Amino acid sequence: MAVFLNNKIDGLVLTSSISKTNNKGTSVTDLELDKIIVPVLAIHHSQDACKTTKPGVVKDIRRKVYNSSRIEVKLFNGGDEPMSNNLCQARTYHGYLGIEDQVVSYISKFISNDK
Repeated sequence: MAVFLNNKIDGLVLTSSISKTNNKGTSVTDLELDKIIVPVLAIHHSQDACKTTKPGVVKDIRRKVYNSSRIEVKLFNGGDEPMSNNLCQARTYHGYLGIEDQVVSYISKFISNDK
């Protein structure tokens, strides 16, 4: 939606973005990201093992959001061991288990432009 809402939003935060087109959705990189002009933050956990949200997608996002007024990419590490066998659930690296406060703080700083 951000592609069509540039004049109505102040920025975009992407977390654990879909990187592979399947029956659960469209890859974020299949969207017209070059139309986004607002600031963009793309974050992911480096150990996210969900098959549809590979961490490398953040590099592709950075490359495709070239008209953004500001693009930032962040890979997080660490956290707690997964508490679920379904690696696409929140209680895994996919959901930033054990580092939620760190992730929210990073997003807050990006939004407030506090560097």
